[in-house]
Amino acid sequence: MGRTCLGNVMRRELTGLALFMCSVVTWPSAAAEDTLPHFTRAQSVINAYQVMCTLELPNFDHLDAKATAMKMHLQSSTSSPSANNTVTRRKTWIGALTSGPFILLIDEMSGAKGRSTACAVAVDVPDIEAFRTEAVSMLKLRDVPAPEFGHDGSRSYVWEPAYGPGTTVIMRDFTPVKRPGIMVKLLSTVAPNTANAQESTDMARDYAIALNRDTVRFPPGAFINFEGAKAQGNHVFINYVVSDAGGFASFKSNGESAKAATAKHICEGADYRYLKYGVEIHWIYSLLKPADKFEFVVNK
Repeated sequence: MGRTCLGNVMRRELTGLALFMCSVVTWPSAAAEDTLPHFTRAQSVINAYQVMCTLELPNFDHLDAKATAMKMHLQSSTSSPSANNTVTRRKTWIGALTSGPFILLIDEMSGAKGRSTACAVAVDVPDIEAFRTEAVSMLKLRDVPAPEFGHDGSRSYVWEPAYGPGTTVIMRDFTPVKRPGIMVKLLSTVAPNTANAQESTDMARDYAIALNRDTVRFPPGAFINFEGAKAQGNHVFINYVVSDAGGFASFKSNGESAKAATAKHICEGADYRYLKYGVEIHWIYSLLKPADKFEFVVNK
C-alpha cells in the first residue's frame, strides 16, 4: 500500500473527530481545565497514549483485550466488509485520567493487500499548540512537519515513517475552524506476500463453501440457527441467529469464554489449516428482538 492510499484512508477515518468528541462526552469546562497546569494535562494524556498504543505495534485484538481489562467504557463497536475485498473493525472507548476524560479509538482494515491497524487517543485540551509541542518532545518525534489541511477544516501533522517502515504518527486537530480537540494516532501497515494473499483468499472462499454445504440447520424457532457463511477477501463471516433473549444475554456476558472455547476447537481440529493460510474467521451471533449482536474473531 502506498502513501497516497494510506493517506486517503487515514483522513477519511478521522473526519468525524470533532463531531464525535462533542456528542460522546461532556468535557470539563474551560474554567475547570484552566485550573490545571497545561503540561500536566498534556503529559497525562500522552502517557496514556504511550501505554495504550506504543508498547507494541498496534494489534486490534491485543488493544481490545487491554481496554476491556482496564474496564474502560465501550462506546461503539463495528465490523463490516468494505471496498476492495477488505474488512474494517472499529472500537471506541471512554477512559478516565485524573486530569479528565479521553477517547481511545482502535481500527483495523485487512484484506488480501495487507493489514493496517491504528490506535489513537483523542482529547480536549486548553492549549492545542502546547499539547503538540509536549507530545513531540515526549514521543521523541522529528521536527514538526508542515501541516496538511483537509476540506473538513482539519489540520494534520504526519510523521512517516515514525518508528520504522510501515509506521505513521498523525496529530490532527480542527483549529482552522475553531473546533475543540486533538488526536494522536499510531498507524501500522503490513503488506503480505502477493502469492500468500491470493492463497488466503482462495482458502477463505473454500471454507465458506464447505460451511454452507455441511453445517446443520435447525427448524425455524430453534434457540440458535446457522444463517450462512460468506467470504470477503481472506475473511470468513459465520452468521448465527439467536431467538432467546435471555440465553443471548448470558452467552454475550461470557463472551471471552466462548471465544476461547471456539479458538481451542478450531486450533485443535481440521479447520486449523485455514488459519495457517491466513484466513480470519468472524463468528457473529445476532439477536433479532431486541436487536443486538455479539462478534469475535479467531485468527492465527
